Amino acid sequence: MSARPPNGGASATVRALVSHLSADAPVDMAAEKARLDDFLTHHANRYSFAGDDHAELLSLLLKRRFLARSEGPRSVPADQRLRVLQALRVLLRDRRQHRAFVSAGALDHLARVFAACTTDHFRLAGGPGDGDYTSEMLVEVLSIVKRFAGSGALLARTRTGGADAHADGRDGEPSDTACALLEGIALLLRSPDALVLQCALVALVQLARHHAHREDLAQLDCAEPLLRILADYDTGFKNLAAEACSHLAREPRFARALSSGDGLGVVLSLVHSEDSRLALCLLHTLEALLGDSERGAEVSRELRHLGGLPLVL
Repeated sequence: MSARPPNGGASATVRALVSHLSADAPVDMAAEKARLDDFLTHHANRYSFAGDDHAELLSLLLKRRFLARSEGPRSVPADQRLRVLQALRVLLRDRRQHRAFVSAGALDHLARVFAACTTDHFRLAGGPGDGDYTSEMLVEVLSIVKRFAGSGALLARTRTGGADAHADGRDGEPSDTACALLEGIALLLRSPDALVLQCALVALVQLARHHAHREDLAQLDCAEPLLRILADYDTGFKNLAAEACSHLAREPRFARALSSGDGLGVVLSLVHSEDSRLALCLLHTLEALLGDSERGAEVSRELRHLGGLPLVL
C-alpha cells in the first residue's frame, strides 16, 4: 500500500468542494453535504489556509452560497446553511482570508444573518424545537465575529453632524454592521442556551478590548446580565463576565450601571475567590469603578460601608 502524501486527504477535500461549487448543474444537496462534511472533518484542527485553492474555495462559498440571492435563504435546508457557516468559520481562522470576506460584503450580510438568528433564538426559546439549527448558527456567527474584533471594517467610525455632534465624547458613529453585531451580542447575554451564552461572552471580551467597541457597548444594557452571570453561573462563565467587566468598566456609563443597586456587592463577594483569574479581573473592575470621575467617590464610600476594604486588601 503506497503512502499518502502529507495533507493529501485534506487537499483532496478542498479540490472536491471547489469542483462541486463551480458546477453550473442544479445543486445536489446530498453530494454537497458529503463534501462539506469531508472538508470540515479534514480541517478541524487547521489554522493556515494560504493557498490559491483556499482563496478560490472562500470566493465560491461566498458568491454561490452565503451571498446568493437568487433563492430566498429559507429555501435552503437549515443544516446546509449551517455547514456553509462552519466552512467559512474554518477558513476565516486565517487572517489572510479576512480581506476577501470583507470586500465581498460578507461581513454586512453576516450581521443580517446574525440579527435574524438572534430574533428566532428568543422566539423559539423553550419551544419544542423544529430542527432549525438557530442556536448552532449563532455559535458559528459568533465564532466568526470575534475574529473581526480588531478589524478596521468594524472599528471604522463615521462622523456626522457639526462640531457639537459628539458632545458625549465619542469619536463618531459606528457602522450599521458594527451596531447590529454589538446589539445582538448584548441581547445574547440573556440567552438560555449555555453554548450560545459562552460564545457571546467570548466575542464580547474580544470586542471590549478595543476602545471604539467599548464606547458603543457601554450604551447598551450589558451590566445587568453580566452581574447576573457573576452571581449565578459557574466559574467558567464568571471568568468571562468578569473579564468583560474589567474592560467595559473603563467607560463611565457602564461603570455607573455596574456599581448601582447591588452591583458593587456582587463584585465584592467574588474578589476573594480562589480562582486567581476571576479575582484579578474583578480587582481591575473595582479599580476602574473607583477611578470614575463622576461616581468614584461614591463608590469609595459604598465600598467602606460594605466592609470591602479588608476584602480588597
